[in-house]
Amino acid sequence: MSTCKERLQSILDVSSDPIQATLPNGQFIYTNQSWQKLLGYSSTDLEQCLFFDLVHPAHRDLCLEMFQVGQPDIVTSTLQSVLLTREGCEIEVTGTVSFQAQDDGSTGIWILWHLSDQAEVQDANSGRTTLDPNGQQLLQLAEVIRDVLYIHDIESYQLLYISPAFEQVWGLSLDKIYQDPYLWLANIYPSDRPSVAQAVERQLTGMASKLEYRIIRPDGELRWIESRSFPVRDAQGRIYRIAGIAQDITARKQTELALKRFSRDLERRIQECSVELGETRARLQAEITARQQIEAELQTREESLRHSNTLLEAQQETISHTLKQERELGDLRSRFVTVVSHEFRTPLTTIQSAAELLEYYDWSTEEKQERFQQIKGAVKHMTELLEDALLMGRIEAGKLQLQRQCLDLHALCREVLAELQVTISPRHRLHFQVQGQPYAGQLDGKLIRQMLINLLSNAIKYSPKGGPIGLSLFYSPDHTVLIQVQDEGIGIPLEDRDKLFQVFYRAMNVGTIQGTGIGLAIVKGCVEMHGGTVDLISEVGQGTTFTITLPLPPQNEPIIGQ
Repeated sequence: MSTCKERLQSILDVSSDPIQATLPNGQFIYTNQSWQKLLGYSSTDLEQCLFFDLVHPAHRDLCLEMFQVGQPDIVTSTLQSVLLTREGCEIEVTGTVSFQAQDDGSTGIWILWHLSDQAEVQDANSGRTTLDPNGQQLLQLAEVIRDVLYIHDIESYQLLYISPAFEQVWGLSLDKIYQDPYLWLANIYPSDRPSVAQAVERQLTGMASKLEYRIIRPDGELRWIESRSFPVRDAQGRIYRIAGIAQDITARKQTELALKRFSRDLERRIQECSVELGETRARLQAEITARQQIEAELQTREESLRHSNTLLEAQQETISHTLKQERELGDLRSRFVTVVSHEFRTPLTTIQSAAELLEYYDWSTEEKQERFQQIKGAVKHMTELLEDALLMGRIEAGKLQLQRQCLDLHALCREVLAELQVTISPRHRLHFQVQGQPYAGQLDGKLIRQMLINLLSNAIKYSPKGGPIGLSLFYSPDHTVLIQVQDEGIGIPLEDRDKLFQVFYRAMNVGTIQGTGIGLAIVKGCVEMHGGTVDLISEVGQGTTFTITLPLPPQNEPIIGQ
């Protein structure tokens, strides 16, 4: 046990990560060399102060609360704080906190700190400092840390110590690796063996090393490993041991691969969207160029056509219209950039945060799956944004053709309501009513579905306090149908209603409610392609009602039953 404690002491003392241990009252039990070098305090200094004295006042209450509620049955937790050096400098750190029961029944609190530039505090060759002569806390820390800690003899490469985490990572027993210190090399991925062998040779010469490589466990599972080693010197300053830490970074590598695939798919979709926008821009530019040519020709014939004032006024009106189109195009581009930058930033931030959490924290499979679901949800949201933009581009370019077929509009409405019912909060209540005898008609089912989803989703989204959401169908004897969507939400200001169906335009009172301003433009395009109209009635703070009138060419037989 004494030898084991000494080996653990050596690992912690040469670690580049600052490590500390305290009692719940903040009294120091242990600090390693990196910790003292980072903050500038010696063991003598620490006898006169508590850990809370070294925490920035803005973070002190959080530390006090964590230390007071910490229990020995809590394995690890995470703490973000700002520490104060002896000179008064502020250092932002993130710590992995471990609560350990002591022999006397008290709780020891171990913290492994991480900071942005660990190289500045690393000094593997300096002497060690400890406030724990028994070393019991060192052994407890090694038992709960999921990274593999190891010590080799420099001359014989004999394995002096390796932590229990080796069995979980490599899938090999500790007895086998103690019998054959080179056994772990057999599990190295074939193409990675040369670089690992070179790193081992450097270790035997007393050089520090850091590398990444893959291993194949006995069960066939492939894992990524990041290993760092440091030389350990004796009292005379001679290198006589190698200490190191090996970390399983498989989750981080899988996340990096997923992000690369997502990046390639995103680039492809953006390129498709750019092609559609490029075609629209080229068409408008051609129209502008044609009008500019007409203007030049009129200017050259001004003397001979002076009597034709009416024609000249008409031409001036055309030019004014063109300039107005240019301004509208500029406004459209500005709104597009604003919407895309805002709507894409949120899911990208979600992806980055989840990836960083997976990279720096060793979580359970369930916790990892939760983060992966966050990434998938963000990707799905961005995909829907791109698909809406592409659909709007095809509508504006006149490239979207109606696919009319016999459609039961009454059944489609019930289907859409059923889909939305499982996604809304209990605060919202969906209502559906039908007047007149339903019958099938020639409609594009895909576009009608998109139109219904957009209107109902907006009604739910812009009713943040909940309330009833109504969908009504009115079948008229003159072969038309009225579709009405009603809510009791925030309403639409009067000054915004004329522009509400423009692409990327949003009302001024939406606040922090997310949206792109594409949905209603798609609704208007779908309705007009069917030869219908869309109108709205709204009052701020009272709600909004959208009414769509569609021609519904009937079939021979009415639908029986509602």
